[in-house]
Amino acid sequence: GGGGGGGARRVTVVAVVGFVVGAELRRRRWRRLLRGVGVGGIGGVGGSSGGGSTGGGGGGGDALLYPWDESSTYIHRPPFFDALTAAGAPAVAPIVDARCLGLFGGSVTTDHISPAGKISRKSPAARYLEARGVAARDFNSYGARRGNDEVMVRGTFANIRLRNVMVGAAGPKAVHVPSGEVLDVYDAAARYAADKTPLVIVAGAEYGTGSSRDWAAKGVWMQGVRAVVAKSYERIHRANLVLFGVLPLEFADDGVDAESLALTGKELYSIDVAAAIAAPRQVIDVKVSGHAGGVTSFRARARVDTDTEIDYFRAGGVLHHVILKTVEQQQQQQQQQQQQQ
Repeated sequence: GGGGGGGARRVTVVAVVGFVVGAELRRRRWRRLLRGVGVGGIGGVGGSSGGGSTGGGGGGGDALLYPWDESSTYIHRPPFFDALTAAGAPAVAPIVDARCLGLFGGSVTTDHISPAGKISRKSPAARYLEARGVAARDFNSYGARRGNDEVMVRGTFANIRLRNVMVGAAGPKAVHVPSGEVLDVYDAAARYAADKTPLVIVAGAEYGTGSSRDWAAKGVWMQGVRAVVAKSYERIHRANLVLFGVLPLEFADDGVDAESLALTGKELYSIDVAAAIAAPRQVIDVKVSGHAGGVTSFRARARVDTDTEIDYFRAGGVLHHVILKTVEQQQQQQQQQQQQQ
């Protein structure tokens, strides 16, 4: 047919969609989805790796949850909600005797931090893919595999131009302090995670400068980093750290930084997180032990800048906050419906 027929068909489709897709349909769909986050716990949102249309979620058999496939190397269920239950996020805990994963100078960019570019054959991500039968020619790029958190966490701090002062040379390396071994950053983080050792990053000015990359915050969080202490931050990256539950701290006193304090990264760091987020931009003492020069603490300002950011951080990040608010609204609606009946 001619153009007039096509226009008529478009009008008909728009009319049908407008008639069918209404507020009630959206409400029904949300109710079915949220069955997986009701009494069964919010962890049901992610579900397990199988289980048909429910994805192994905690709700009814028709809950609209994604059926995760553990054999996929492109899409994998991330751990972002693993600690979340219907009761809420775990209480904010102090950081006690954290190790330094990286001691960096100024202008560490999101390109240094975030997984980007081609996956190197010598990288932790390559070893992960090889173990799952992926040939080197099919590694692809981090961008192509950004739906697989296991690849992306291994690509965090994997930039060959990264310079960790603790290592003394350029490359994606870190020192596992207890053993003295120099490892790929991910492997060092995994070693610390196995020992349940929290981690911090210590950096210079303009940490996180460059383009905004969500994985520059996600990957750091997945590696077990609980806080970053820097001389200053790029604005958006600072906010992204807060939104993912990583505490950004700034050296609070003029002329004080990692260099002036002669920090080596081999110290242990302890931080009262509850005090840091008691109000916006709180100044706290970061406790230091094992410093060769006898430094026992330094003052740092928590760059959690607003009351809203404090709410996000207390919830464990913005993702947890949104889910908890959604569940709260659902429960309120159910109570109102029951009262009306």
